[in-house]
Amino acid sequence: MTASRTPGWVWGICLGIGLIEPATHLWLKYGLPGDVVFSGLHIGDTVFFLHAMRMFQNDFFSAYVTCHYAAGPHGPTLFPLIHHWLYGLVGWLGAVVHADPFLFLGFVNGASGFFYLWSVYRFLRVAAREQARLAFLIFALGGGLGGVLFLVTGAAGLHGAAGFGIAFHRWARYELIEGPFLSPILLQPRLYYTLPLALGFLALTRYLRKGIRARLRDHVPGMIALFVAACINARLGPLFCFALACHLALQSKEPVARRAVLGLLYAVPVGAAVVLTLLGLGLNPTLAAGIPHVLTRSIWFGSLVSVIFWHLPAAVPAVKRAWAGLPVSGRVLAGACLGYLGAFALLYGAYQTYWGNWLGRGDATAALHVSDPALVGAIFGGVAGCRRASLSRPSIHLSWMLLWFLPLCAAGVSALGQGYLLRFMPERFMVLMPVPLAVLTAAGLQHWMRVRPRTGRFLLGVILVCGLCSAAVACLCFQGPVGFTPGRGPFQLFHTEAITPDEARVVDAIEEGVMLAPATIPLFGDIAVARRPGVRTVHGQGTLGFGDVDIAGMGGKVNTFFAPETPEGRRRDFVKSWCVDYIICPEAPPVAPETVAALKSYGWTSVALEAGNALLLKVNRND
Repeated sequence: MTASRTPGWVWGICLGIGLIEPATHLWLKYGLPGDVVFSGLHIGDTVFFLHAMRMFQNDFFSAYVTCHYAAGPHGPTLFPLIHHWLYGLVGWLGAVVHADPFLFLGFVNGASGFFYLWSVYRFLRVAAREQARLAFLIFALGGGLGGVLFLVTGAAGLHGAAGFGIAFHRWARYELIEGPFLSPILLQPRLYYTLPLALGFLALTRYLRKGIRARLRDHVPGMIALFVAACINARLGPLFCFALACHLALQSKEPVARRAVLGLLYAVPVGAAVVLTLLGLGLNPTLAAGIPHVLTRSIWFGSLVSVIFWHLPAAVPAVKRAWAGLPVSGRVLAGACLGYLGAFALLYGAYQTYWGNWLGRGDATAALHVSDPALVGAIFGGVAGCRRASLSRPSIHLSWMLLWFLPLCAAGVSALGQGYLLRFMPERFMVLMPVPLAVLTAAGLQHWMRVRPRTGRFLLGVILVCGLCSAAVACLCFQGPVGFTPGRGPFQLFHTEAITPDEARVVDAIEEGVMLAPATIPLFGDIAVARRPGVRTVHGQGTLGFGDVDIAGMGGKVNTFFAPETPEGRRRDFVKSWCVDYIICPEAPPVAPETVAALKSYGWTSVALEAGNALLLKVNRND
């Protein structure tokens, strides 16, 4: 699409959001205040990205392989997924132009984020021409209650209250914490999401432009784009196939055989990409075994309601029009999903009230208890869906968006089968929900503007003001270090980018060898790997992707090592067994004073550097 067909403000939004990552990486690298020091990471997962970026330069070295791994710390099978190789290519390109890896990663993230936003606008121009501009504005900048709640609770002085960070996280997770959630701003640090999402939406655009009656070879570029997207991120391929299948199901005037063949032609390359991913995982059994135990979460219902709070009343008129355009089978499916969500909401509210969990944790536990009983609502909703729609002005493209959104939402919040569904990480379904939600919201707002202009203007204004507020808080206070001090204040779990100057000194004093640090956030194993490439660590977040041991099991052993009551003999056996050369006791969160005193007193350790409350011990494994 040419610049003349794309409004300047769309390019401005794409560029503005695309600049967030490069600017943040520059800020963290060179602009932190003197009381903190850059850790070498941005988000916790940055360690995965940077580590894979170096694999072509360091002969596929993994800092997370233990001394028990027979094949040693080098080998391509330690980087078994295609997106590892994508990051390796990024690292190779950065090395060619002699760019700093961290800054180059920020630049590439920003470029891919720009590409993602542009591809969504291009898709909207074809899929929802009447709502394209407004839907894109809502998609890019809309939001819910998270940012406002952050400012209000901060003004009320609640941020310093005990346990506030964890409780608040539950309500604002999907607006302020980076990750594959509704806002494209939160996706910016994750190239392995933004790039395949962009390719997936381009594939859908190609499919819509060519149409069902086009020659099959005209769909080949879209099939290739979807194949590459699924190779980079295997979770996304089936989701795009589902969206495409929903559209095909609504094309009742087209022959069933033709629709089935076209759907199959798009599904086959996605299936091939998923198979390639599974084969890659087979090369690293530790990674394959660890993922199902770590990545198991459904959408937190409270946080979802918070982020779509203003979308719900805005989208109601569009949902009515969308319902009218559904065939009987579509109404049964949509009705079942609505019934399920309604029953889930009622049961969730009753569960949280009974256990007093409204201000604490409990979304994951609530989902486990209410997901199966909520199926009763799905039955009633499906039966109700058999009734004919009463409206005479159906909208097929809105019907598509509704049929796309509702099943993903219903499945996403669920932990069906007493948690069986969680093995498919239904929370990740959320990443393909914002586009149909934005279209439905935009269409609903257009209705409100016609019949009740004040209501329409209010809803649009509050969606954008809340979204901009959440974007500012997310970029400055969560993806950025504003208001963060290591070891003090709330939200410590969500900051890995800054450490104290004393901690930086002890990390930088590590020479070649294997280091050990507490399995608490921030994970200093990851920080040491980021700041001191070539150093190996017993435990870190990178253990999940590039290690040879179970990350949770090793984390428990590490915590036992640093527990005050652990005897010397057990600690001595641990460092011998895992070939530890250095032990770090960070300043924040602090290691128990009894543990620090005991470690300093052992004959097999010596103080390599003590800076303030941070300590680096050298281990003599021969004693």
